[in-house]
Amino acid sequence: MKQREKKQQSQTGNIHYSVNPTFLGPDVDTPDLAPLYVNHCEVLLTSNFDIFLDIGMIDPRDMSAMIAEIQKNPEAAPSVRFSVIQRLAMSPITFAQLASKVHAMMQIINERMGDAHEGENPGLAKQG
Repeated sequence: MKQREKKQQSQTGNIHYSVNPTFLGPDVDTPDLAPLYVNHCEVLLTSNFDIFLDIGMIDPRDMSAMIAEIQKNPEAAPSVRFSVIQRLAMSPITFAQLASKVHAMMQIINERMGDAHEGENPGLAKQG
């Protein structure tokens, strides 16, 4: 496993925290990664406009500890380990296509959540 020294700043809603990416090799086989389950991603833009999409896992125990720390001290900016399972590199055009597809999927999810909850969308923000 390689670990990058630089920390990435992430923002999820109003929670600010740092992730410490650790790249998992193909020889890593743990039950929490099979089938491939992703609960976090980061997007990086290089100086030559290539875009990297890191997908992977933050251990739920680490996430719970981070949330508890933020609840105790809202000014805290805790750090959490992000296990990068895969890094995808793409051009801005491909990234724009991906963003469009994600946006369309979020609209479908919001509509289904609205139907299921009679107009309520708990936990899903309107995409616009």
